[in-house]
Amino acid sequence: MNSREMIACTVTFIRSTKDAVLVRDGDKDVVWLPKSQIEYDNDGGDPGTGTIIDVNVPEWLAEEKDLL
Repeated sequence: MNSREMIACTVTFIRSTKDAVLVRDGDKDVVWLPKSQIEYDNDGGDPGTGTIIDVNVPEWLAEEKDLL
């Protein structure tokens, strides 16, 4: 895989700020993902806390945040 590729990660949405989204990956710790680097469906506002969502993350960021 090349580091520019986006990979899909299924995570639990916790909350968001203007610049980042806080998510939990399974039983792992929570991680912040910068909105400028990711893609997720937030039409009509953010999902509720505890909602399972799919996030597209660059491979390098997924590795850095231990989402693989």
